[in-house]
Amino acid sequence: MGKKGLNIYHRKDGRWEGRYKEGFQTDGMPKYRSIYGKTYAEVKEKLIVIKATAEKPLSICSLTVERIFTEWLNIKKQR
Repeated sequence: MGKKGLNIYHRKDGRWEGRYKEGFQTDGMPKYRSIYGKTYAEVKEKLIVIKATAEKPLSICSLTVERIFTEWLNIKKQR
């Protein structure tokens, strides 16, 4: 189950860090980016703006439904 809310925490150096998911790596693992600010409110505002303007990643699968069902049907025929 994914996290709900913002991923913001206070660093030892006194800054606040917010992390957001930017997309996925080639192995399917999520790729995260960090933003920093002097206050919690500053980072929260930056995260809200980034998440509002972020585009949803598109699927890069080259398989079509027709191809999937054709392969499935061939496997079923062999059995």
